[in-house]
Amino acid sequence: MKSIRKITIGLVLGLLIMAFASCKKDSDTAPVVKADLKVNKVNDLHPPLDAISGLPKGTVYYSLALNKEVKSTEAWDISFSTTTIATSGSVQLADGIFSSYTTAPTSGYVVGNVANWYTYTGTTSVPNHAIFPVSGKIILIKTTDSKYAKVEMISYYKGNPNTSTAAFADLATRPASSYYTFQFAYQADGTTNLK
Repeated sequence: MKSIRKITIGLVLGLLIMAFASCKKDSDTAPVVKADLKVNKVNDLHPPLDAISGLPKGTVYYSLALNKEVKSTEAWDISFSTTTIATSGSVQLADGIFSSYTTAPTSGYVVGNVANWYTYTGTTSVPNHAIFPVSGKIILIKTTDSKYAKVEMISYYKGNPNTSTAAFADLATRPASSYYTFQFAYQADGTTNLK
C-alpha cells in the first residue's frame, strides 16, 4: 500500500513538474506585444505673425513624423492657414472618438483639403463669428510615404480658451484665432494600427 502511495505521489509530482516546464516554455515563446502609440499634443501652433497687425498670417507646416513645425520646403504632413487644413499626402474625415479609433482604413483617402472639420457660428449663435472644431470628427492622414496618422482638432484660439465665457463671447476680448491646438498619433511602421 505504501509503495502504491509513493508511486502515485511520484507520478503527480512528475506531472506537475512537466506542466510547469511546459508553461515556462510557452511564456518564453509568447509574441512581444507592441506598446500603444504615443499621443502627441500640439498647443498654439500658428502661422508667422504679420508685422503690422501682429496676427497670424500665411500657412504653417507640421511634420507628424518629426513632431515639429517645419518649413514649406521640408517634408511636411499637415498644414494650417486660417480654417484651411491641408495634407501633403491624402486625407479623410471620419466619425469617431480619438482614443477609440484604432485602425486606419486603407481606402477612401482623397488628395486635398480637410472639409467639414469645423463649424462657424455666424451672427445667429452666441458667441458670434466663432470657429469650433466639430466634436467626434477624426482627421485620418495617409502620408506621402504611406504611413498613417489620426488627428483631432481641439481649439482654433490662442490658449485653448473656455468658449462658454463672456470674455470669449465678446469679440474685443476673444483670444486671437489661427492658433491650432490638436492631438495626433502617428504610426511610423506603415501598418494601419492607430491604437
